[in-house]
Amino acid sequence: MKDFKLIEIVGAIASISALAIAYIQWQGDDQIKTIIFSITGVFFVLVVFFAHRAKNKDTNTKFNKIYDVLSDEIYVKAIFAYKKNFTGPRQNKHIYKVNYPRIFKNLPNLTIDYIKGKINYEVIEEKNEYFKIKVMGPSKPPWGRIKLMWTAKGKFID
Repeated sequence: MKDFKLIEIVGAIASISALAIAYIQWQGDDQIKTIIFSITGVFFVLVVFFAHRAKNKDTNTKFNKIYDVLSDEIYVKAIFAYKKNFTGPRQNKHIYKVNYPRIFKNLPNLTIDYIKGKINYEVIEEKNEYFKIKVMGPSKPPWGRIKLMWTAKGKFID
């Protein structure tokens, strides 16, 4: 999101600079120059307004009113590529269980996104109360912790 803000600011500055340079270097009639400058300025303001409105608009508002949403972050341990071949039959070393703070009526719609790093994983069990993921290496970067964001959408038990 920070990168998008930076690109948005740099683009706005570049557009305003180009408009100012074009206004200064115009060789035609002053009245036409003022009209074109005004129309272009109004156009830029409208584009910025609609872009800002579209960026801040929540596209899932109707969905979020109908369903309850839970979301949180989970950190998983990174796996070295060479360790995969040398680890023995330890099956549960890289399995993580995440309990939901509230229980869903039915199985929720679960999505998992990467925030920091990237790793191969598999959702091995999903229930109304929890889910389990198994981390299957290797990861990028191969050290530290990988940060994942999970979101579960469904109906809570009242």
